Amino acid sequence: IELASLLNSIGSCHKHMNDLTKSLEFYLEALAMRKRLSLDSDNLDVANSLNKLANLYKYLGEYSIAFDYFKQSLDMFKRLALKYENFDSSFEKKIENIIQNIKFCYNKI
Repeated sequence: IELASLLNSIGSCHKHMNDLTKSLEFYLEALAMRKRLSLDSDNLDVANSLNKLANLYKYLGEYSIAFDYFKQSLDMFKRLALKYENFDSSFEKKIENIIQNIKFCYNKI
């Protein structure tokens, strides 16, 4: 899982350097690794990876793809919230933010 986090961080660095193709490659690789390593079908790291990919696709103007990733992320965050009721307010804010992004992408499709 540490390697997946490293891949995600490298993807973020490429995004900040505006190398979005490389960023996408690293984010996709991190997501695939997190899914393979996850012991549970609902995993916070996987949900966060889905959200990062959604935001990148939104930034690229690929609203339909972004919408799909945001929806997957939202569904997973909701299941995690039901499973672990003691999440803090930042978790709720993340869900609210994803919902806003879904609405934005939906209006752009």
